[in-house]
Amino acid sequence: MIKKVMFFGLAISAFNAFAGEFAITCYSTNLDPKVCSESLSDVVTERFTKSYPVSQYQLVEISDASEAGVSFASIGVAKRPKVDGQVVFPVNRVTASGYIKDLKESDRKPLEIETLRKAAQWLMEACDKALDCDLGLKR
Repeated sequence: MIKKVMFFGLAISAFNAFAGEFAITCYSTNLDPKVCSESLSDVVTERFTKSYPVSQYQLVEISDASEAGVSFASIGVAKRPKVDGQVVFPVNRVTASGYIKDLKESDRKPLEIETLRKAAQWLMEACDKALDCDLGLKR
């Protein structure tokens, strides 16, 4: 499966938790939106979902894993659009990247999921560390 994955970016410890409902818009080359959202269901924390109710906010992510074995995922929280189909990419976001030497085609999706999960974990960690889970939207 995935071996020798290296992550770069914020050096924040990871954790898992289960929380309430959240919305996410996924822009991914390799993952369909359902896989994207399901891969984060155990990462998004209760504190986050209480601070950013699904009726007002959504997660927005962009990710990819290339044939060269390099992956990235960038995720942040944005206000839900008033018009369907409009999405604003968050200014404040967390980005993670990964690498697998000699990547097999079958490892592209798992690598992208792992990178996306790492970025989301770092976003949840930032939420936990910030007063009132302020990720730059509550000003």
